[in-house]
Amino acid sequence: MYWGIHNMVDTPDLYRLNVQEIVSNWGGYLLDVPCSNNQPAINAGIIELRCFINNGCPFSHVSPTEAALVFNERTLERLIPFFPQSFQNTLTTTPGTEGVHFRPRYVFRNNYLYQRDTDGNFEEIDGTGSVLGADQSLYDFEQAWNVEESVFDPGTTAEEGSNECIKSDWRYRDIKITDTEMGIRDVKFDYPPEFYSQWFNSIERDKNGQIVLKKGVKPKFLHNKVQMPEQLNIVDRFGQGVHWRLEKRTPLYRGEDFFIRFYKTAKASTINKVSPEGIPFSNKFPRYKSLDINCEDFTVL
Repeated sequence: MYWGIHNMVDTPDLYRLNVQEIVSNWGGYLLDVPCSNNQPAINAGIIELRCFINNGCPFSHVSPTEAALVFNERTLERLIPFFPQSFQNTLTTTPGTEGVHFRPRYVFRNNYLYQRDTDGNFEEIDGTGSVLGADQSLYDFEQAWNVEESVFDPGTTAEEGSNECIKSDWRYRDIKITDTEMGIRDVKFDYPPEFYSQWFNSIERDKNGQIVLKKGVKPKFLHNKVQMPEQLNIVDRFGQGVHWRLEKRTPLYRGEDFFIRFYKTAKASTINKVSPEGIPFSNKFPRYKSLDINCEDFTVL
């Protein structure tokens, strides 16, 4: 971008020329004009301000041009060496698409499960706190799930607020996550200040920079162990598989990133009855009709 100030008048055609050509048309910059009674001062006249972007004036009619810089995996490979060390591991690309975005961080956190009691109210299942620190987190409401009827449960046979039709049975178990990226900053914002301080004073870094407990210290919280819900029932009394559905208690905000990891605990299949026609969807869930292979009606997505 170039800015020029001069007291000479140009024609619009000059805006399409190179900046140096414009100066040449002016006859060069007037640098040494003696000041006398017969001549005006060097700063006398009408001041004009002009803007040139890529040698073109944005206020004149020119042919439309489009310029773009595409960022992809090859672009990032060339740029990464010039980034600060602390910034190099924060950006990534998605193969086959344009653009650079922040690298996702997989930080596993505790989950909390609620099911209806006899009065139809949601109560948390037993076992909270079996994992160290699970009962101290500040995010329990955002990480909570409600046990709901599956689309394959015979919901028409149960009264409102009853668990009669729900075949799934849940409990908590602890899982050790070897690839969690939870760091000190995450713990600081996930737990109350006093709890965080006690945990922070009980840890240290090993030679690889990993967070480990100090020797002889009783842990308050293990950053690589999380509380997960586990479904126990395998088949119902008719020999059919147990389907389940959990609904998040708080909705995701628009654009929120999330990930879910499932762990298979069954060593072998115990289902000995398969329906060739498929299992009919419950009419209580019309929004799932688009997934029903037996549905012949139009569905709105």
